[in-house]
Amino acid sequence: MRVLTVDTLAILGSSAFLTFLWRGSAANPIWKLIVITGWASQAATPTVETIKLVLASQVTIAALMLALIAPESFQLTLPQT
Repeated sequence: MRVLTVDTLAILGSSAFLTFLWRGSAANPIWKLIVITGWASQAATPTVETIKLVLASQVTIAALMLALIAPESFQLTLPQT
């Protein structure tokens, strides 16, 4: 459960940072420093990679949960050996 919470917070934080880069204005000194010095692409790349990694982990966890629930739901019987 903690993994999903931390992952969700990472997605929200990364999305907020990308929104800051996209919708920022020249009146903000931090935005100006990032954009004027040409660091926008270098700042966005790890942020996007973080989102991709976190989404992949959440999809993996969801698939594992479904794989554990499916045999119980469909009353799957295993052969006796």
